[in-house]
Amino acid sequence: MNMLSTCAYNVSSHAKKLPNCTASRAQVFELIAAFLGKKSFAALKKSSITSLLEQANTEPLIAFERCKLKAITLNQSQTASTQLSSLIRDQLASLNVKQPSLINKQALHYLISGDGDAYYHEFDDWDASEANNQIKDESVDSFEYKGFEVNIKALFAELQQSSRAGDKESKLLEFLWLLSDLPSISSDESSQYWYEQSIKGHKLGEAQRVWAENYAKQIKPSQALSLFIENTTIQELPKPNVDQLIESGDYSSIKESICYSLDSLQVMNIIDSHWEVNADCDTELSFFKHWSRLAALQQPNRESVAGHILQTNDPVEQHSWAKFAKAFDIDVTQNDHYAIDTNTGELWDADHDAPIEVCGFDGITLKALPKVSEPKVEARAKKMLELSKRLQNLT
Repeated sequence: MNMLSTCAYNVSSHAKKLPNCTASRAQVFELIAAFLGKKSFAALKKSSITSLLEQANTEPLIAFERCKLKAITLNQSQTASTQLSSLIRDQLASLNVKQPSLINKQALHYLISGDGDAYYHEFDDWDASEANNQIKDESVDSFEYKGFEVNIKALFAELQQSSRAGDKESKLLEFLWLLSDLPSISSDESSQYWYEQSIKGHKLGEAQRVWAENYAKQIKPSQALSLFIENTTIQELPKPNVDQLIESGDYSSIKESICYSLDSLQVMNIIDSHWEVNADCDTELSFFKHWSRLAALQQPNRESVAGHILQTNDPVEQHSWAKFAKAFDIDVTQNDHYAIDTNTGELWDADHDAPIEVCGFDGITLKALPKVSEPKVEARAKKMLELSKRLQNLT
């Protein structure tokens, strides 16, 4: 339910208790539109809610009277019209300052949707010189989120403000946004040398001019990204808490936090490639541990599951991961080896003599599980499978 739907619901609930008030839910939406300066709710849905809220906040008396007059035209009494306007004013007041959770959801939607899908294009191969530029279209200044228009520049400003205020999820999204802003220009299409020559006033050929212009396009977004990284530590970024979700069995929070809608493997890859990770820092290692546990549930594979089994001495946790993996036809207790032909890089054909490299996995010997702990493993593995299912429906 979006912010105005919640507002309309709250107003309608209170309005039912008002004497002589007959306003329907649909009429409440029309009154909200009037308060915000629009002739209809249909027109409101095509507008920037943020700017309209700001305008109404600067002219509260005009907005109030506008709403009151609209209520009268909808056959509400003077008293009921005044009361309805007061309810709407009070409900909308809470929206004048957007909550970080809404800002984050809108930013995530922009980054991974068709409006700005630079984020999700091959992040594991992400490189500053090859950044995807699909997010940038100078002719587009807004996008739709749950039926409402969101101004892109205003949203980024709100995201930065939330990030500066200490919201970790906003900070991660700000980083992903800055990364997406990098021009999609490879290193062989730009030249710092020819850019400097153009600054000095030297006449350039057509190819050199293009290289110089391409380099110029990279300067501002690259500087913004570098400045962010220099002033941000890994500890300031969010981390999912998969263990808490499993223990509680309450998965409702996965829709509230943006972490669970991100591809955790891609997040780890880009964080690792842009920050120098301190292997002696428990906090930084904990960051990657939490994201890797999420990755194992989002995209179960032998390597990730085996890694978590080997990291713990708890028999219940070990057997829970092993049982979870078996649901995906992964048996971590069995050897799984194969040979690669080093001449071709392909699977070795036993009928041909060639140098080989043995790859794959050794079977893991799990710690003995007491009989009394078997129900715990069954319950934990069941929760892990349910959480995995829900996570895969998000990404």
